[in-house]
Amino acid sequence: MSRRLSPPTLLLMLALAFPACQDSQTRPDQATANAPASEEPGQAALEKSEPRNVHAELRALFGGYEYVPTLEDLHRVGPAEEVVPVLIALYRSEKVSPHQQHHALRALHFYPEHPEVARTYEAVIRGPESTDQARRVAVRAYGSAFGDEGLELLGFALTHPDYHTRASAIAALELTGSERSLELLQAHLSEEPETDLQAEIKRILDTAGTSEAPR
Repeated sequence: MSRRLSPPTLLLMLALAFPACQDSQTRPDQATANAPASEEPGQAALEKSEPRNVHAELRALFGGYEYVPTLEDLHRVGPAEEVVPVLIALYRSEKVSPHQQHHALRALHFYPEHPEVARTYEAVIRGPESTDQARRVAVRAYGSAFGDEGLELLGFALTHPDYHTRASAIAALELTGSERSLELLQAHLSEEPETDLQAEIKRILDTAGTSEAPR
């Protein structure tokens, strides 16, 4: 015959059993106490201050064939004093593709104030070991960066034996668009051996003459 518990006794047993049931789950205070220890106070800050891999970021930026990186793209990578030496190193590196080399060479034109930029372009344009493609890229980029200040070197490119180097010099001088650049094209007109490049120079001169016609 089962023993019937009195109501007070039953309530006492339930009260004693309740904490045991609660402990079978994680209580809010225990969740905090049992959580993994947080990072050391300076650890997160140290990780955030680790230097960026500028070389890898630029190499990835130059990975596309069609997209030409902008100055804003380069600013996101870092300041000129960090970016320019890496651009020069990438151009000279044999571990990247030719189009990445040319992207790096072209991107230097955004930094005309950096002392190594003009020297690098001149070495590429004048250097007999430079590839024709690199020289063409350098001529256009140099003209974009230095304009009238670069006319002596653009004049050298204008008389280069390579057809496309001369074409690049003509395009760079058109972009400069100054009176001195037009005078340089005029002086070269009779010396240009290719009729299609002669025609291009005439077009540029005619356009400039039309734009300067009396109003």
